[in-house]
Amino acid sequence: MNAQRAAGVLIVEDERILAKDLQRSLADMGYDAFAIADSAEEAVACATARRPDVALVDIRIKGQEDGIRTAEILKRKFHVIVIFLTAHADEAMIDRAKKIEPDGYLVKPVKDAELRSMIEISLYKLELERARESARASQERLHVIADNVPVSIGYFDRDGRVQFANRVFREFLPYRDNVLDVPARAFLGEALYKESYGARQRALSGERVRFVVNFPVSGIVRKHEVTYFPDLDADGRAIGVYALGYDVTDRERLSAELQQARADLEATLNNVPASITSWRVDLTNRFVNKAAEDKFGVPADRARGMHVQQLMGEDRHRVARPALQAALQGTRVSLETTERQSNDLVGYSQDSYTPEIKDKTVVGIYAVSTDITDLRRSHEQISNLRRRLETVREEECRAIAGVLHDGIAQDLFAMKLGLTHLEALAKRHTGIKKVCKELTLAVTKCMEATRQIANELRPVALAYSRVSTVIAVHAQHFASRANLKVKVTEAERFPNLEESIQLLFFRAAQEALTNVACHAQATTVEITLRADDGRIAMEIADDGVGITPAAMLKVRSLGLLGLRERFAALGGGLSAQRREPRGTTVTVYLPTRG
Repeated sequence: MNAQRAAGVLIVEDERILAKDLQRSLADMGYDAFAIADSAEEAVACATARRPDVALVDIRIKGQEDGIRTAEILKRKFHVIVIFLTAHADEAMIDRAKKIEPDGYLVKPVKDAELRSMIEISLYKLELERARESARASQERLHVIADNVPVSIGYFDRDGRVQFANRVFREFLPYRDNVLDVPARAFLGEALYKESYGARQRALSGERVRFVVNFPVSGIVRKHEVTYFPDLDADGRAIGVYALGYDVTDRERLSAELQQARADLEATLNNVPASITSWRVDLTNRFVNKAAEDKFGVPADRARGMHVQQLMGEDRHRVARPALQAALQGTRVSLETTERQSNDLVGYSQDSYTPEIKDKTVVGIYAVSTDITDLRRSHEQISNLRRRLETVREEECRAIAGVLHDGIAQDLFAMKLGLTHLEALAKRHTGIKKVCKELTLAVTKCMEATRQIANELRPVALAYSRVSTVIAVHAQHFASRANLKVKVTEAERFPNLEESIQLLFFRAAQEALTNVACHAQATTVEITLRADDGRIAMEIADDGVGITPAAMLKVRSLGLLGLRERFAALGGGLSAQRREPRGTTVTVYLPTRG
């Protein structure tokens, strides 16, 4: 602080003329003598209104408090520089003045040069004191911070003597006395001193050195990663060494556990019978398991960092690209792919692409590809066997229907003719005539039932009638037995079908009606045949309790599953959906040929 900064000066003087002269002199010197007070009360009021840098206080002022007491109050309350003004004072008063440690004395009448010198020296001393106080406060704060960070911090001078060690550092070592200026050998102990000596010497040569040491703490060995680095002076010469140490015991343990967990995970993934890969959001590879190495023909160390197109190859990438793009948008995608195998057979894979999401952002993709070739071939074999079974079943139905229609039904018809002839001969024998009539009626019912069974096994009418007509006849007979109302409707554009296709639609209607009667608790059924959108279809809609997707997979639905396979083999399909507010619609369809 200097005169150019216009230091504020409070004058405490009860001689008004002297005070005014001092105020003018101070103004001429560049100081801001902003107030004159002639009592302790007025001095405190002025200092409260504006805190002064310097107080010029006459030792003898009027009032209850003299100048010494006034200066004591100002110094304690406002921490100002106090310079006493005195013309004469006895020894006792001087002793009192000394006790408040004033910054100087000036004898009245005050000379300007002495006044300027005293104020400048006092202000300079104040600036130095404030700087020292700030440095002490900063040093204390640094010590507090250093003692409370979970890091051991130390400093050794060039001669290897300790100049600083924080609380963490001191607690690790058995040395408990004052560590300042203690030799490193005594502070560290013989073993640690020898272990770290070489690193300290390298640091003194200007090198940054990192090493790991073991500290026994409460009977447990803790690992510490220690860094020594030089303290260089302005000429670049090492004058000491800073030491920083971190307890890395838990980190090392967790790192080892993480490495083991990673090894276990990789071992598990490498033994999974599926190709597993992981991709970054830029579609560069992060991981491939053993199956993926074999599939793409690239080792894991080379695969990491490769772009998906390069690793997969053009053909595979072209197929996978839409799924990859969808996964990058946050959608999980699953698809079945095929490719030619080395034995020139077609292989099948089930591929799944799952987005990796963090904080609602896609950061990568997990891809799993499972070889389902054997499963697919097994499924195809089962489908072939099922179709063969259906064919055998139809053939058996045809054979049984032929036996019933051409054999048993004809025999029953002959029996009926014989009973009719016997009834005509027994005109006078009332009892025999009655028995013949009853037997004729019974045989007639058997004939009708036999023909109905034969027709259900193999509808002969399909050879010369439209399928809608045959289904309507069957539905009418079925409705009477099941207490249902069944309506059959055919759209005008529904085409004529070959007998095998008509039979397939007839079997679908049979199976659907049987399911409705057994499980749907329905009262009405509508069967609609139509041809549109490049396909022929039949809908069977009921007003029952409604079917669930899970119910389609139950054992009792094997008939519908078999029909689905038969329609699928011809390029069509079968679906079942719930209706609102209640009921089910079963739809079977085939593509329109030609």
